[in-house]
Parts: sequence; C-alpha cells; structure tokens
Amino acid sequence: MQRYLKLSYDQQRLLTEKYSPGFIDTHCHLDFLFSKCNHIGTYAKYQSTREGQDVFPVSYEGCIANFCQPWTFKRISWWENFLAESNVWAAFGCHPHYSSSFGVEEEGYLRHALQHKKTVALGEIGLDYSCKNNHSRELQQIVFRRQLKIALEFNKPLVIHCRDADEDCINILKEARFL
Repeated sequence: MQRYLKLSYDQQRLLTEKYSPGFIDTHCHLDFLFSKCNHIGTYAKYQSTREGQDVFPVSYEGCIANFCQPWTFKRISWWENFLAESNVWAAFGCHPHYSSSFGVEEEGYLRHALQHKKTVALGEIGLDYSCKNNHSRELQQIVFRRQLKIALEFNKPLVIHCRDADEDCINILKEARFL
C-alpha cells in the first residue's frame, strides 16, 4: 500500500516570517480579481487596501498575471498599466473557453504583447473538454496548435490549461515538438 505524505504549513508563520527567496504567485488573473471586487487602480493600491487582512505574506514578491481573454490583448494601455508595476509580470494566451474569439486580429495583438519585456510566458492555453466549455474540440485544437507555433517563434514557456483532455493535449504537444 502506497502512503502519501500530507503537506501542511502554519498559516500564521507563512504570513509573518521573512523567507529568502520570497514567494511569487505564478498564476493569477488580476483582471478577473479587480473586476470581481470592483477595484479601480493599481495593484499596489489593491495590496495596500488589504493590509491587516492576512492576505499577502511578508515574503510575497509579486505575481504573473495571466491575460487569457483574446479581446483584452488589444487593450494595450490597460495591460501595460499592470506591467508598469515592479512586482507584476504577464502571460498572454487564449484560454480554450474563448477559442471562438481568437482570430487574426487577436493573434496580432497577442504577438505584440509577447514582445513586452515583462511578458514571461504564453498562456493560459490548451484544451478543455469538460461540460464547462461549449467550444468544439476541433476549434480548441486549432487554436491550441496556432498558439504553440507562436510560443516556439517567440521562445516562450507555456502555461497550459488541460481539463478532461489529457491524451489530446499530450499528443498535440508532442506533434508541436514540446515533448
């Protein structure tokens, strides 16, 4: 019988002790977060309004914001405001839930965003065959393949979203020579 080690941590200690190196949130959606809580302003302002609420550990050093809705790629000044902050980096890519919104124009804006010095990855891209997604498998695969070619062109690492599509995702990654 295989035994699993249950990982645990002391939350208070995590929040209050200084660690070196610190912590980076490698997958967040600042745009979704700001919209959900009706925040208008900078990420620094958002963080300062949450002080004392035990939200950010002392050793928190920043985040990589994932911009995955294709229609936001062309809002250049909007996402550049996020990236103007010292502790925010970005990943851009069309999430499979938005596959039908990824056209030639959006691809052009994606290419532009990938050239920004603080864009560190292409994603969140992939396949989602769950009941949460109403786009055809074929369309998702086409959009996924297009973005994999772009990632190779720009030499960017990937942020993959794969739900109920493991075999197809692996096969497409192999086909594109990522695996």
